[in-house]
Amino acid sequence: MAHTEASVPTKKRILQTCVRLFLMQGYQKTTMLQILEGSQVSNSSFQNIFRAKDGVLAELVDFMFAYQFGT
Repeated sequence: MAHTEASVPTKKRILQTCVRLFLMQGYQKTTMLQILEGSQVSNSSFQNIFRAKDGVLAELVDFMFAYQFGT
């Protein structure tokens, strides 16, 4: 899915919020409401980018492995 320039800052805010929340309280205890409020995005904006919370986790894992192993 192609991302517009307008969605890049939104995506970055969501990822930053999720990293902070996942580290503080874990993936399981982090709610969608916390993610939406912390990143200041609507549910529809979130779903346009990631579909669900596990989409964020998958992107973060992909990023970490790509950075770690250069893939």
